[in-house]
Amino acid sequence: MTSRTTRGEDTGEKFQIYQDVWKVREYVLFDPREEYLTPSLRGYRLADGVYRPIPILHDQLASEVLGLRLEREGVRLVFREPETGRLVLRPHEERLRQERPDRELTNAKLSAMEEEIEELVEGQKSAAAELDRLRRELDALRKQQPSPSS
Repeated sequence: MTSRTTRGEDTGEKFQIYQDVWKVREYVLFDPREEYLTPSLRGYRLADGVYRPIPILHDQLASEVLGLRLEREGVRLVFREPETGRLVLRPHEERLRQERPDRELTNAKLSAMEEEIEELVEGQKSAAAELDRLRRELDALRKQQPSPSS
């Protein structure tokens, strides 16, 4: 990740160390905010001891070392499988993806239970209203009957 404070080091001293001392096969720079690098995703591959730019095709950088394609997605750097284009998820994202069907089933069950509760509450309200109506009717009938002393 490149930022205002690391840009000079990333493109200067660190670049040289990775190339000349450590001989890192690929070196990738990414500016998530697109403020300090143009293009904001750059890659270099070591060839004959010198870093050569990795071409960006269809907004993707092909990493031979990783066997993946790197690309910008908003402010994130994402990795894709070259054959399928499938997004390679981070471990926590993969875990969430695997848990999604369980969550969706739980949410569906909760929704069904909420609907059932609402129906029961409406049923109770209707029963209470019917009970009130019957009590009033009974009271009215009692008032219409002659009293036993008459």
